[in-house]
Amino acid sequence: MDARTKHETFLDSGILKKIQSVKNDDSIINAANGTAIIKQKSYFDFQYELLHDKYKNLVDRIYANELTVLPNRRKFEVLMNKALLKDMNGILVLVDIKNFNQINFHHGITFGDQLIEKIGTCFQRNVSDESIIGYLGGNTFSFYCLRCDSHEELLLEIGKVLKTISNDFADKLYLKATTVAIPVNIMRGCFEDYYKLADHLLKRIKKEDKELLYFDHKQYAEEITRRKLVDYVNESVEKMKYTMVYQEKIDSTTGKVVGLEALARLKKNNVFISPNVFIPILEQSGAIVDFGTNVLEMVFNDMNTIDEKYSDSSITVSINISPSQLKNDNFVNQIRELIDTYKIDMTRIEFEITENVFIDNFTGCNELIVQLKELGVKFAIDDFGTGYSSLKYISILPIDTLKIDKSFIDIISEEKDKAVVKAIIDVAKASKLNIVAEGVETIRQVEILSDLGCTIIQGYVYSHPQRLNEVDVI
Repeated sequence: MDARTKHETFLDSGILKKIQSVKNDDSIINAANGTAIIKQKSYFDFQYELLHDKYKNLVDRIYANELTVLPNRRKFEVLMNKALLKDMNGILVLVDIKNFNQINFHHGITFGDQLIEKIGTCFQRNVSDESIIGYLGGNTFSFYCLRCDSHEELLLEIGKVLKTISNDFADKLYLKATTVAIPVNIMRGCFEDYYKLADHLLKRIKKEDKELLYFDHKQYAEEITRRKLVDYVNESVEKMKYTMVYQEKIDSTTGKVVGLEALARLKKNNVFISPNVFIPILEQSGAIVDFGTNVLEMVFNDMNTIDEKYSDSSITVSINISPSQLKNDNFVNQIRELIDTYKIDMTRIEFEITENVFIDNFTGCNELIVQLKELGVKFAIDDFGTGYSSLKYISILPIDTLKIDKSFIDIISEEKDKAVVKAIIDVAKASKLNIVAEGVETIRQVEILSDLGCTIIQGYVYSHPQRLNEVDVI
């Protein structure tokens, strides 16, 4: 095909209409007497320009959100990374519009889209030029404030925009947001590093029902320490770094040891990590189930040593069981396997659970406990009075023992609080439950509890938790 034929084919194509719409000083196309006279631009130049335009349109669609016309996450990342190359004095702000699912539910998704569009437009008009604005999708907007010292002004502008939009509607929406602000000079990184941190913090403060977090250098140092601790705690499950200690339960009328509570302990750099710290970490990571299995195996393995130390094969050993373990469909089979392996008399094992395990699924939890009780396991409600149960609820729980929480013991000398403890003891006795007072630290507390009818005592007044090789039974 010669050059002329190519030009004629080109003229007949739909591309010509697009080319003819382009005007510039070079007079790209003159059409005269049906003949195209092409000046300064060749056919291939036109093709290049068309492809360039198409590419530009494609890039715009890739990098800009169609709803808000704001940079999407990809484009915002590019812009922020470019800004980071120039200096490290900016601040990343994530703004998550609260309760947006409810807005969509009550007003419809179309309304929600229009609202997001309006919020984006208002942010563009009202937020300082010193900020890069983006829409990350869902109900989350992002800002990169180029100067750290102007972040307070930015936060005020964001709040004003949301308030203005709320007032624009007949039935006020009362728009609020959860906001995280991170100065980039707290660490060296790129957009992805800062975004991961900001998103993590955003989720955390939403759970805590807070609306604003300015994450400074001190908090960043604390976060790094916390992350190292989390890694260590989770790693410790796999590497079995935990040790077992046992705290005695004493019958105050005879001074005899009638039971033990197994407690897991973990050290880091020769410093004990509190169970109040590592247990929530394990719960959050999901490692609590494996941890619980390890604890069961360690305790079952210690049973012969316990019998030798105390010369008593009737002592009951209590083991704390987490809600996650009880929700595990394989938990009962797991216990059966451990019984077969360690040949344990399960009537000597007591599982301590908290009241809150019944909140989500009372019926399912009840059925599971009944199955375990058929294997001989006893059950105790730990920390009673701090959670879900009421006194009348005790009678329908499939339990054997009630443990009065330390918070009641600490104030038992007060008449009003003593009356509450007496009521707990009376209802427990009426329900034929065993009663244990935990966290008892003084002889005076022992005497008051004895007068009220509770004689099984667990606490520092008689015994600290100790490893079995440290036990010295007189």
